[in-house]
Amino acid sequence: TEASKNGGFASAIKILKLIADQFPTSANAYDSLGEAYYKNNQYDWALEHYKKAYELEPENEGVRSMIELLYKGK
Repeated sequence: TEASKNGGFASAIKILKLIADQFPTSANAYDSLGEAYYKNNQYDWALEHYKKAYELEPENEGVRSMIELLYKGK
């Protein structure tokens, strides 16, 4: 169900936040957190974390594509 999916994303977000706190220079941590927020329909939070991932790894085309997608949705 949708509720169980959202609960799963909420749990994933909590874990990914802890990982990002432990590894603040990991673009992958912020990319993963952005993806979890995106899948949980929290687009502003997704964009914030994708932007942080891009700052850390500007050559990451996947992150850049997600930022563009989220800006188009605004």
